[in-house]
Amino acid sequence: MLMKFWLKDIVEGQSVQADDLISHFYRWLTNSTGSKLYDPLLHRLIHKMMKKHLQSLVFELKQLGCQVVFGSFHKLIVATRKETFAEAERHINFVLTTIEGQDKFRNIKITPVEYWKILLFKDKYNFAGIKESDPDKIKVDYDVMNHLPEAV
Repeated sequence: MLMKFWLKDIVEGQSVQADDLISHFYRWLTNSTGSKLYDPLLHRLIHKMMKKHLQSLVFELKQLGCQVVFGSFHKLIVATRKETFAEAERHINFVLTTIEGQDKFRNIKITPVEYWKILLFKDKYNFAGIKESDPDKIKVDYDVMNHLPEAV
């Protein structure tokens, strides 16, 4: 109930303190060393709820025609299968508008950070591709390269 009042204060723009409290609430629940609010069962319950909400978001994205390449609590990588950048951008804007209009996702803010022309993705540490913002340069980020022996 307290969280509900904090959210109401944030939405109405009445309290900067409520925004700070909400921002740090998860940290207080999960910090086992210094927090008086830490409870392993409560932490597990909150994590399960977050995971269920993420799965619901991924399902909704699939329903709207996107393919989720990677998803975590902090990052989503989505493929649109559109031919041009303009089509992909329009589709993503449509998807975001649709998702933000739903009650269950109204407190989630999703912002596109980067568009890729081509992306070869293994996991969040090993990927390569050509960004839409810099099509003349290939970005290669393979963590595997750090674990290989040096060339002779």
